[in-house]
Amino acid sequence: MLQSFCNLIAQNDDTVSAVYVGVEKYEHMNSLKYTVEDVLKMDSLMNARMNIDQSYILLDERATKNNMEYYIEEALKADVTYIFLSGHGWEESFLPADFDGLHNECLYKDIVSLINKGQARHVVLVIDGCHSGSIQRDLDEYLLCNKEKSVIALYGSQADGTSLESSGLRQGVFSHYLVLSLEYKNIQTYEYLAESVIWNIEEYTSKRQTPGIWYSQIHLKYYPAFGNMVPRPKRIVVLESEHDKPIVGYEFELWWINISLRIFYPKIKSLNVLCI
Repeated sequence: MLQSFCNLIAQNDDTVSAVYVGVEKYEHMNSLKYTVEDVLKMDSLMNARMNIDQSYILLDERATKNNMEYYIEEALKADVTYIFLSGHGWEESFLPADFDGLHNECLYKDIVSLINKGQARHVVLVIDGCHSGSIQRDLDEYLLCNKEKSVIALYGSQADGTSLESSGLRQGVFSHYLVLSLEYKNIQTYEYLAESVIWNIEEYTSKRQTPGIWYSQIHLKYYPAFGNMVPRPKRIVVLESEHDKPIVGYEFELWWINISLRIFYPKIKSLNVLCI
């Protein structure tokens, strides 16, 4: 079990891609102010702390429905893919630049379908938009039982909620506190990251906005947040266990080994760890 779980984590020879979408200018919706800033800050953070092989950035007029779907599909050809969307949202959809008031919405079910069919083994999807929590239904339908992929979705609002922008922060509130938590907190799991972001946003907005998180598999909450924002994983060989068989897997640091071993092998009596 531990070996198959560890194989989902980014490994040394994995390819990593990212696609960023930010829409401020709409012809048939009120314009937004800071979605481009959200994208630029997230891109800057990830480039500074991760080894990304290919990035795609779609801003305003480039962020059409067709372009979004095409570049998301391209990004999902990598082993590990990060998707970041910032803009208007309706229930069950993200609104691209060419949304005409009735047509061209980018349905969450189509995005989730691309993730389900794509080659990427590990996907992190971040959406800063109103009603973005409505993606949960499609995630449950397409990906909840897919054991071949590890998928984590962070969304800026509940299905019936709004994602706010702040002139004081000069960003979307969700994007701001997500970037802030990743910049100034110690290495953290997705569970801890979500708790930090939710607490800060509810405090800042007096609970007018509540983000959320979704995992395709419950143990993903223990992943170090944003995969290889920490150094690439070392190969860990557990040389001794109650089964008298070596357990081999990919992990990050000794504290992470201890967490995962306690979860999956709680009866282990003793172990020696070799980092290669």
